[in-house]
Amino acid sequence: MDDARAKPDKGEGSRFLAHYERGWSLLYRKDLCAARKAAAEMESLRPGNFYAAHLHGEIAHAACDYVESLRWYEKAIAQRPGYFDLYCRAADIALYAVRNAERALYHCRKGLECPDVPTMRVLVLVVMEAGSLVALGRRDEAAARLTTLDDHRAIQATLRPPADGHLAALAELEAEETDIYPEPEDVLRDFLTAVVSIGHLWLTLGSDRGAPLVRSACTLYPEFRANVERWFRHFKLDETRRVAYGLPPRLRASAPTSAGALSRCEGLVPVAENHPSGSLPASASGNSDDMGLLENLQSDLRRAQADQEGSLLVQVLRRRINELTFGDLRQILNNRIGEGLLARRVSDLFTVEDPARPEDATVRSTKPTSRPRSSATPPKKAAEGKSRRATAPKSQPPPKPPIVSAVTVAGRKKYDSAVLQFLRERGGWHPSGFVRAHVGGSKVQIRGAMVRLEEAALVERKGSFASSRYQARPV
Repeated sequence: MDDARAKPDKGEGSRFLAHYERGWSLLYRKDLCAARKAAAEMESLRPGNFYAAHLHGEIAHAACDYVESLRWYEKAIAQRPGYFDLYCRAADIALYAVRNAERALYHCRKGLECPDVPTMRVLVLVVMEAGSLVALGRRDEAAARLTTLDDHRAIQATLRPPADGHLAALAELEAEETDIYPEPEDVLRDFLTAVVSIGHLWLTLGSDRGAPLVRSACTLYPEFRANVERWFRHFKLDETRRVAYGLPPRLRASAPTSAGALSRCEGLVPVAENHPSGSLPASASGNSDDMGLLENLQSDLRRAQADQEGSLLVQVLRRRINELTFGDLRQILNNRIGEGLLARRVSDLFTVEDPARPEDATVRSTKPTSRPRSSATPPKKAAEGKSRRATAPKSQPPPKPPIVSAVTVAGRKKYDSAVLQFLRERGGWHPSGFVRAHVGGSKVQIRGAMVRLEEAALVERKGSFASSRYQARPV
């Protein structure tokens, strides 16, 4: 019985792989109900299988069922403890969605123990580990972990940008340790999220040690300043510290003469502590004309801010239109974040605006993690979720490999033959992404072909997970 489980018959393996590929395809098309059925078929064919648990976790995450998602991720981790991407995913959900800092800390530390963890993943895991320690009140340990990032290669490249450009250095750092070729904006978004988190954590610990890093990032990417401004708003930095973090000075002007009126105007001169009545010193008071101008200016700024937030929220809701209920919309409209929607039409949710506004830094993409090594990564389509990510500028997409048909058995055999022939002609060890760039096909197809060729003893593999390389076996 164990032998049969270890080596299932060929028919079962084909059905399992078909459900696997179909489940991921349905997930990226937002057909969560059908994707869940495909994952259930996988589970029925091979109970307790890693790939079935991983897919179940991604589906639950896309449905915003974070408790269920974390449960499936932990099942997948139990089946394959060395898969570091799942530790990143589980730690992110445990820390930001489930609010369980102890579980997040556990997953961060177990993920850092995995072999061959890419440099950029180390940065993400250490930042989440420090955030978990802060949430648990272990501030000294958090400061010590953040200090270890001072020599991180990505941070050094930000503080002292190389001649060929910062973004190119990040992309090279990501690609040199993995056979996945991510989009440059995805790499930059992840890194800027880590940067603003580092600065935020240092400020929470009462230190400005993260200021040089945040200032360098703001200098390299000026549009990043708006995200830093939102994240650091509650710290109420004075003008000197704002400059240290690369933020523009606040608006300074004459203000109303009462503390109550002043508190409604963000960014103005604060009330002096030595004035018990809360009034401003004489030098800060103004005439009625100035007060009327300032009140009108603040009103216009608030309306503009509400309109911008409403536009961003419409874009987020548009991506999740197939999952929204009227109950969800009522909760949003009753919340402060829904103020910008009150003057908008319902039809705005079904129309596309051009040009699109950049995404908010506090909304992290919920695209599934990189696919397991025995299958393929589907096309990347970001979906908004609860976790936090920073905004990255868009770049020109690289040329895509030619499309091939591998739906039928004959088509898969033809595609497998093309992959095998390329490996034999090229010789040596190559990542699957390199082979796909020459042979064509989707990431799902190239991973499936590698699995089939390896099972047929025609291709051999070395390394594991992100460091996997393939070559044709000698004839």
